[in-house]
Amino acid sequence: MEIKILTNFTKNGCLFTQLKRTGNVALWLRQTPHGPSYEVIIIRITKKDFVIKGVVVTPAGTELYPSNEQFGSLGWYYPSLDKAEKKYKELLIDQSENGGDYANNPV
Repeated sequence: MEIKILTNFTKNGCLFTQLKRTGNVALWLRQTPHGPSYEVIIIRITKKDFVIKGVVVTPAGTELYPSNEQFGSLGWYYPSLDKAEKKYKELLIDQSENGGDYANNPV
């Protein structure tokens, strides 16, 4: 089963809109009451079900947006689109030079 990240969602009062995605690298617009900012992320995919008290809460194959704690290693915040675009391109080059897709590093 595969569950993709939505291309638009709201979290903590912020509206997130995916601007572009190549493989598991994505660029997001983050709209807040204070104005727009941008996030570049590496999407991870669960390789097995996450179960709590016998209930599957996150099935295998689910795409995950980085947690706040993962920013700096799987996600980056930028106040300008130019800087976010630069990081996005860097990640794509890195992905290409390392032989594939960040999807090969599942959770």
